[in-house]
Amino acid sequence: MYYLVDTPTILTELPAEDACIIAASEDDRFVAMCVRNEICFHCQKTFTLLGKYKCKAHTIENFGDISDLCWNETGDTLLMQTSDGFLILLILAVTELEPETASDKLFFPQFSLEVRTVRILKRIGQVTCFVHSGNKIIAGNRKGRIFCMAWSGDALTSEVLHLQHLAVQSALENTAATTFLDTSTYCRRLFWTPTLGGLVAILSDGRVLRLLLPPSFEVDPLKVKAVWVVDLRNPIAVSVNNRFQTIAVGTEKGDIITYRFNDASSSPAINQKFPLPDSVIHAIEKPLGAVKTLTWSLDGYCLAVAWHAYGFALWSVFGNLLYTTLLDQTEVTRHLCSPSFCWTLKGFRLWTVAYFLDDYDRQARRANLLEFRDRLLQNCNQLPSTRRQIANNLSRMKVELDTDSRFGDRHEGYSDDANSDWETGNGVFLLIFNLAKSALVLNPTVDNHLHTLLCTPDSILLCARRFLHCCRNLFKLPVPHFYVRLNFPMRFASLNTAGTRLAVSGRRGFAVCYLPTLSWRLFGNVSQEQAFEVHAGLVWWRQFVVFSAFNHSTGRCEVLQSTTDTHTP
Repeated sequence: MYYLVDTPTILTELPAEDACIIAASEDDRFVAMCVRNEICFHCQKTFTLLGKYKCKAHTIENFGDISDLCWNETGDTLLMQTSDGFLILLILAVTELEPETASDKLFFPQFSLEVRTVRILKRIGQVTCFVHSGNKIIAGNRKGRIFCMAWSGDALTSEVLHLQHLAVQSALENTAATTFLDTSTYCRRLFWTPTLGGLVAILSDGRVLRLLLPPSFEVDPLKVKAVWVVDLRNPIAVSVNNRFQTIAVGTEKGDIITYRFNDASSSPAINQKFPLPDSVIHAIEKPLGAVKTLTWSLDGYCLAVAWHAYGFALWSVFGNLLYTTLLDQTEVTRHLCSPSFCWTLKGFRLWTVAYFLDDYDRQARRANLLEFRDRLLQNCNQLPSTRRQIANNLSRMKVELDTDSRFGDRHEGYSDDANSDWETGNGVFLLIFNLAKSALVLNPTVDNHLHTLLCTPDSILLCARRFLHCCRNLFKLPVPHFYVRLNFPMRFASLNTAGTRLAVSGRRGFAVCYLPTLSWRLFGNVSQEQAFEVHAGLVWWRQFVVFSAFNHSTGRCEVLQSTTDTHTP
């Protein structure tokens, strides 16, 4: 389903910081990365640094460090959560720049990004978690309240829910026994799960709760139904797959299990496990530890997993191991650690904060320090002054730990010149994995089953059926710049039965390539191309391309066919 192509791209070196947050906008334009309360904005397509924003010192002192990020649907507003539980909105001004030269028109549009407004949502108070559900934000606080607000920061007073007032059922049946939550219980994490009923909440006591919303997905306290998720308690890492209606859970033993909910019962059934093959297990030199983080790709077909000690892996939704660093032949990449990552560009790229394990004892001490920090923050009082004092003390402890490690390295014979790694570099990088998707994921037509056809954001990898018995290498076919520039990335690809004609579609329009001559033809002019969007795939019928498209000129969906000679539907 997913395949690693090329070598990973090292974009930049990062400060030696354990907390690094990455969030990508859903419109495939921007990536926000926060390190030490400084946010860097990158372009998803070109990796270009578009701008930076540094939180002011008095903001950090009064409201805490940045702990989470989230984009709105249009990519012009960034929501930040601080360690003290406050929400901050960054309203951005996005400007598309004119190309400096005529040759620049062949490449992607360039953007200028600036922070226009900073709004601190003080009236909402301190929140423990939040999740966005399209045009609104759903958040929870320590008083057990779940509330909604618009992306402008205005609270939606009609959508407020108190957990203590809910009669939680033990099963989906109306006759099931009900219980009420304790007044000290609150939401520790929220997940937006429209295909599972609305929301999944991990409570402060470790139990998991399903909140079934009405069809309008309004958080109406009179219409919300709460059901316990039995047999699932204190999950270490959780990611929801809305396409396949499953939940992936990482355990303390390093196992990955997916659960699927039965429509007639609230008890999740184990859908499948994701074990490492024996060849990988025998190659592991050190224990992997618990699962640190995991996340599904945007289309739900691939699961990325990282462990606490070291190691990174990609699994398909069907349980096949696609890639792992544990089998790499080089010593450096085999001990790669990925504390956080983020899927971007429709799943074609995986942005990863990575460092290389050089001193296992030091990494173990750092992990113990992080666990100590989490226990303190969870058990202490919630006064901002107390949390700031804990953060300051732990920062000093971390500096002393790094200083001791560097001093020890010098006695072990490490270079002490200006180019030494311990003095000039810290080994933490922003790493980008480039992936290709099988056309069967994007466009599962009968013809595509006959060939090997992979899609990347700007090219096609293929091998026609008649060459599969004698050729293992894939032919790389770049999509022309004059189509890619406005329609990046590619979304659909279809190869006819004979393997001679290829049709591809990106953001708008489509293009056809005649493979014997490698000649490309587009659909009409630019205005005609941008008038419709293919949203259900492409299929070949004789010499015609048939597709379902949304016509932006008429505002309706249409089924069209186009001949590959005239490109007139």
